[in-house]
Amino acid sequence: MSRTARYLAVCIALIGLVVISAVIVLVTVEFTLPLNAYRDRIAAAAGQAARAEVRISGPVRLFTGLHAGVELNGLQATGKAGRFQWEAQLEQVRVRLSLIELLSGGIRIVDTLASGAVICSIMAPASENAPQAKVQPSAQTSASMRVSGIDRIRFERIAFVIDDACNRDHARVEIEALDASVPAHGQASVMARGIFKGEVWKLALDGP
Repeated sequence: MSRTARYLAVCIALIGLVVISAVIVLVTVEFTLPLNAYRDRIAAAAGQAARAEVRISGPVRLFTGLHAGVELNGLQATGKAGRFQWEAQLEQVRVRLSLIELLSGGIRIVDTLASGAVICSIMAPASENAPQAKVQPSAQTSASMRVSGIDRIRFERIAFVIDDACNRDHARVEIEALDASVPAHGQASVMARGIFKGEVWKLALDGP
């Protein structure tokens, strides 16, 4: 082997080592990257999925790692359920995805955390002339990229209010913490605690 060939082989090996090291760092170490430029697109996609009007007023971040995902801050959503209007205000939502599933062409949500939310509903039936929630059009998700499952859902500091003003002080039900685990292979479980009409309640369920 000539000197030039050996030099090229060493360079290729070094480049490969750098690439492998970079991939390992991205997978094992969590980095946070701003996505504020895509705030409107993400809100439109979320609104399409929830069939509601979604707005994001806070920062949007992408975080890397084995379970990469996105963090949304200052999220507001309005929609209609039957004859009643509803509104939700969330301080923060974090969604983690399975990187392996994503690379194979699917979407599996490993963990979802929603915190600091107020969900309110207007008791009076909505007027026929009331404005309907606008759902932004978006391209349909291909069958290969649809959500294949959700492993875990968590809620922290969630208040349910029946009040036009959406005042947290008028909450009928408060959830301090809720943790629902639905693994692909394993036993599902739900644990929750909160306040209902001034009384503390707890819930624990285990199933197949």
